[in-house]
Amino acid sequence: MPYLGRSQRYVGGVRPPLDILVDQGLLDKPVFSFYLNRDPEAADGGELVLGGSDPAHYIPPLTFVLVTIPAYWQIHMESVKVGTGLTLCAQGCAAILDTGTSLITGPTEEIRALNKAIGGVPLLMGEYLIQCSKIPTLPQVSFRLGGVWFNLTAQDYVIQVGCRHNEIARGGVRLCLSGFQALDMPPPAGPLWILGDVFLGSYVAVFDRGDGKSRARVGLARARVRGVEP
Repeated sequence: MPYLGRSQRYVGGVRPPLDILVDQGLLDKPVFSFYLNRDPEAADGGELVLGGSDPAHYIPPLTFVLVTIPAYWQIHMESVKVGTGLTLCAQGCAAILDTGTSLITGPTEEIRALNKAIGGVPLLMGEYLIQCSKIPTLPQVSFRLGGVWFNLTAQDYVIQVGCRHNEIARGGVRLCLSGFQALDMPPPAGPLWILGDVFLGSYVAVFDRGDGKSRARVGLARARVRGVEP
């Protein structure tokens, strides 16, 4: 989301729309938020709120994490855990929150270890397959951000939008797509993780650009399931 970030240089000389809206007095605050509905059968696919957030979409409170590189909404991730047996990003690592990335990506070696722990089988282009029938038994994957653990269940991180589209049958065994993909970002930008729609579909993100006196930050809270009270 570079065009909703902050950069010293505008791509193609085009100013970010958030800057223009604030300058024109159309927004009180340089804040925007994303709610992504991961239910393919739902009529409401999600919502972009400019100037704030809609609490109807998430379960308070918001946990705010300071942004380290505003142009790409990069933050510091403290750790990643798979169940109780595997820790990744053990010394802390860089992560980007990006609605333009479908899956959660990370360095090849760490993603390989993560998928091995959840029974993933290599496919291609860094992607992995998982037996759909094993979803109820798969471990939780947790991301520590701002001192808080953000947990994903297998229902959150395995892509299973119906047999016709995202499942593959091999020898009578149905295979779904793992939400974790290997992607090596070379220095100086990388290495880093990208928390894409697999993460942002479970957690609403509120992006606060800051006002010059305060630093940019991102607020995260569990997305509310429509029709279900917390």
